[in-house]
Amino acid sequence: MKELNTRLSAEERSKSRKSAIRNTATFVVICTFLSIMNGVTSPSYPWVLWVIGCWGLGVALQWIYYLLDC
Repeated sequence: MKELNTRLSAEERSKSRKSAIRNTATFVVICTFLSIMNGVTSPSYPWVLWVIGCWGLGVALQWIYYLLDC
């Protein structure tokens, strides 16, 4: 029975890793697009830093959760 629990844990960990990678890729693509838009529309105010900071915190917490195996 213990082997079954270990296998399920490994499957959950794999799903968690894939989710973290997918979210990080989405973060990079969207924030790059928004940075370009910020530079074009209002270069005097870097509003994109709010998006990068808040969303980046969420992505970082997801990776911490994955790496600490919570």
